[in-house]
Amino acid sequence: MDAMSDLLDRTRARLLTGQNAEEPRRLASRAGLAAGSAAATGLALCVLAALVGWLAGSTGTAADATRVGAQVWLLGHGSGLHIGATAVSAIPLGLTMLLALLVWRASVWAASTAEVTDVRAACSGTAIVAGLYATVATAAALFSGTASSGASPVRAFVSALLLAGVSSALGMLRGAGLLDDLWRWLPDHARAALRGGAAAVLALFAAGALLATGALVAGFGEAANIAHAMGAGIVGGAILTMAGVLLLPNAALLAVAYLLGPGFSFGTDTVVAPSGVALGRVPAFPLLAALPDEGAAPVWAPALLAVPVLAGLLAAVVALRHSPVSALDRAALRGGLAGLLAGAATGGLLALAGGSVGPGRMADVGAPVLICTGIAMLAMTLTGVLSGVLVCWRARRR
Repeated sequence: MDAMSDLLDRTRARLLTGQNAEEPRRLASRAGLAAGSAAATGLALCVLAALVGWLAGSTGTAADATRVGAQVWLLGHGSGLHIGATAVSAIPLGLTMLLALLVWRASVWAASTAEVTDVRAACSGTAIVAGLYATVATAAALFSGTASSGASPVRAFVSALLLAGVSSALGMLRGAGLLDDLWRWLPDHARAALRGGAAAVLALFAAGALLATGALVAGFGEAANIAHAMGAGIVGGAILTMAGVLLLPNAALLAVAYLLGPGFSFGTDTVVAPSGVALGRVPAFPLLAALPDEGAAPVWAPALLAVPVLAGLLAAVVALRHSPVSALDRAALRGGLAGLLAGAATGGLLALAGGSVGPGRMADVGAPVLICTGIAMLAMTLTGVLSGVLVCWRARRR
């Protein structure tokens, strides 16, 4: 009987070992496919757009167009480019969002098909996806670079690793069904602050997007004239439109800086703010028709400064609606914390919106991040505290 029990134990252990060994192999293969498909899809889209532009033009070769497409793909990760002696560090955030979505979707598929059920396995899958994806980005930087233009392979690896790491982690957790569990694990006040902060950031971004879109619609005639003067044609016009769409999140965030008060610069010694506009000459690009005219700002422009205050109010309302409290001090704390998180997140997004876009004075484009962050945190935190007290007081009155 003892010999039989030992044999059964050894058989069970061998079967369990084989089962456990199979799961990591399945996860590694799915994660590898996810990384490869996400990288290949994003790279193919950028190269295809560059080839279409090359076919519509009359200069360069197909190999040149392919290299340009690969460099644009790398730029979407934040790798930056050097074109001659000019450094381009601005990130087309619309492209960044698209690339992050591709990694996220692929990671959701990998986690669900590999039957990931725990955080440890999700972390392993994330590491595989991010590592392989960053390796592809490094290879793209090496093969697309020339003596006159290219991206740093080291920076390409780091930037792609960060983008793929964050996107894949969220995708793996979503595919494994663990996001809800992690959310419930957070303390109640943290969930309330995150809800309120996210609502405020989205509202502020939506207001910036609305302002930028309205300005572009108002300057549509000028944008059309610029495109016509460039001799874009139908294909070129479509490519310029696509470029404008990919840069629209940048424009929306710069508009957020305008709503906060300090505004932004579009070139050295320039300013676009509710207090006035001093621009000088700007490059001929249709999206830039949304920039206001030189001189004093419209009389209604200072009223836009109320938008961050309203965002802080929204942060407190959302935070307390989902997690109501009866004590005024706790309501003030939750509303203030939601506003504080919203202000900090707004500053982080503004840091991504600018950068160098060309030589000379065009190396200075963006918002004064520290000043805008301080204003956003102060305005939304104070408004969140006061609004939290008001919301709680009204609830107690009812």
